Amino acid sequence: MRILLWAGIAVVALVIVAAGTAYVLVQRGALIGPAENALSAALGRDVTIGGLDVDIGRVIDVRVRALRIANPDWAEAADAARFDDIALSVRAWPLLRGDVQIPDAHASGGQVEVEIAADGRLNWASAETAGDVVAPEERAEFPAIANLELAKTKLHVVDRQRGLTVDADISAAVTPENPEITADASGTMNGKPLKLTFVGGAPRTLRDADVPYPVDLTITHGATEAKVAGTVDEPFDTADFAIELTLSGPSLADILPELDLPLPPTPPYRLAGALSRAGDIWQFRNFDGVVGDSDLAGTVAVDLSGDKPRIEGALTSRQLDFDDLAGFIGAAPDSDKAAEPEARDGVFPDVPLDDERLHTANLKVTLTAAQVIAPNLPIDALSGTFDLADGRLLVRPLELTTRNGGRIAGEIALNARQDVPSADIDMTLANVDLRPFFENTPFIQEMGGSFSGRIYLIGVGDSLAAMMAVANGGASLGMRDGRISALLVEAAGLDVAEALLVAVTEDSPLPVRCARADLDVEDGVIQLRQVVVDTSDSTLIAQGSANLASETLDVQVEARAKDFSLLDVAAPVRVSGAWRDPTISIGGLDPLPFLEMGDQEDVNCDALLADVAERAPKTR
Repeated sequence: MRILLWAGIAVVALVIVAAGTAYVLVQRGALIGPAENALSAALGRDVTIGGLDVDIGRVIDVRVRALRIANPDWAEAADAARFDDIALSVRAWPLLRGDVQIPDAHASGGQVEVEIAADGRLNWASAETAGDVVAPEERAEFPAIANLELAKTKLHVVDRQRGLTVDADISAAVTPENPEITADASGTMNGKPLKLTFVGGAPRTLRDADVPYPVDLTITHGATEAKVAGTVDEPFDTADFAIELTLSGPSLADILPELDLPLPPTPPYRLAGALSRAGDIWQFRNFDGVVGDSDLAGTVAVDLSGDKPRIEGALTSRQLDFDDLAGFIGAAPDSDKAAEPEARDGVFPDVPLDDERLHTANLKVTLTAAQVIAPNLPIDALSGTFDLADGRLLVRPLELTTRNGGRIAGEIALNARQDVPSADIDMTLANVDLRPFFENTPFIQEMGGSFSGRIYLIGVGDSLAAMMAVANGGASLGMRDGRISALLVEAAGLDVAEALLVAVTEDSPLPVRCARADLDVEDGVIQLRQVVVDTSDSTLIAQGSANLASETLDVQVEARAKDFSLLDVAAPVRVSGAWRDPTISIGGLDPLPFLEMGDQEDVNCDALLADVAERAPKTR
């Protein structure tokens, strides 16, 4: 829209300049030299005219050839505008009272330069009086144009603040048969194809301050499309407006990245809402639409008055697909997996985090999703506040509702203020159902119970894999009144008779009276400090470690039977090797007696779980 406005202002300026030339000739009887001097003084930069023909009467016919308007000294191009030929007619008497009425205007062979310097200077507003000449302060000052044709004109825009370049061919027209202002532009913007189509109200509507000016604008940049439809109260006041906007494209990250907005890569989207501007503050209000498989609605405001953009907003979703959020954590969205860098075959991705994005803006945005689609996570809903300040993203508070009413709450932080980014997570769990963790296993029907406790981890590195490799922290988790697959317990205890019996008939649930796991994490190594699972059949005790860098484990599990079986094997079961394909063997470093009479008593569950929710993992 700014580019279209600049192009329109350039055209209007040339028309007014030509009308001013006619006015100078009529009032002074001057020739080309004095006309050039008068126009140069009015615009604040040199104006040259190659040829000039004037026919004076009630209607003044003016023909200007080889018109050049020089740029200020700091601009790169020599001319702000030049036209091979301008022909227009101006009604004489209205001109004397400052009312420019143009029955006909034709311009061709033009080149318009719009340049914004690194310090924000605009070449079309560099002179003290140029703004008054170029842009009308009031709508009534706009020329009344009956017939307009702009042809074979090129527009070149360079915005050095944002690294933006535009090269386009533009045309515009107003005819008595079709009095609406129409304009088209096609070319490139930062190397991507650009196409613009504009339809505005007739010039007489543009001059009437009591009538909102109708606007219909479509801009296509690459595969991104923006459509504006509606009316604006002050079409010449680009610092204050409100319009309806529809945006669509393959990724939010493609929306003018030159503006330095930290929009992440996303699946294809389509959003529609009300766009408004008040000075340096832009708002996209009451928008609604889809991003990938997720619906999204809300209001977002962007404040451009500071050193970097400040984004604030509130977003809601009736159904949110977790894959559509992948870009917010530096991964590729599900629809763009082919573009994701090749990663190692591990549990934790080693794709580098896009930490530079965290420095491009500050933001505070809330997100509430009534339903969440997360195939690998038992999450049903979420709400959180995302606060990004000077390279540190803090998600706090963050609350995830799990299936069957469980709750995971706490905070997540990603800090890119130092050379190597760091991340930490501090979450508490309450009544998190066990069953969803076994959805893709044969044990799903026989699992139950829920977890409570706390998890804290912090790591440093340029990817999630690197952070986990050096992570520190800990966890304490407890479960009560659950159930577990009898086959799993019997296999762990190597009660061969009972395991075979279950295997050849069917699995059945074995009640879990309670369970607890306390873990310490230091330099990427998890130590099982205390792991106890008490069932009606056995009490399982585990010890060992897991390495987050190599994704390997070495854990011994001992089942202390509560019943008697001649084939109970008391030796611990050792699980070792890669997480994805571990080796299970009998016996550990300290084998126990081969035979054991079942005499294990029930664990005191109240004592076991007394402080599981309050136990603090290792300090930060």
